Amino acid sequence: MGRGKAGIVQLSLDMDVPILPVAHHGGERIWENIRRFRRTPFHFRAGEAFKIRFDGSPDRKQREEIMDEVMGQMARLLPENMRGVYAEQAERESKYLEFLS
Repeated sequence: MGRGKAGIVQLSLDMDVPILPVAHHGGERIWENIRRFRRTPFHFRAGEAFKIRFDGSPDRKQREEIMDEVMGQMARLLPENMRGVYAEQAERESKYLEFLS
């Protein structure tokens, strides 16, 4: 996983809408498999919907912290070896996320 962009944080706060984390993997071998006429298994996982809880407007540092939590939720849906820079964040408790279930 690469770094997330913090714009989704402000968009979610402005619109007051939940976020549903979805992750997929398997496509990284598609071209190798196509050349050999093999099927490529794709895996899709959806996590638990959540809203960002924050009173007021977050500053840049807070938006980045919230984005890290959002990306951590997506990283949880991937195998450990694919979590990239969010491997540690996937195991942390959320400070800014309110789960809807």
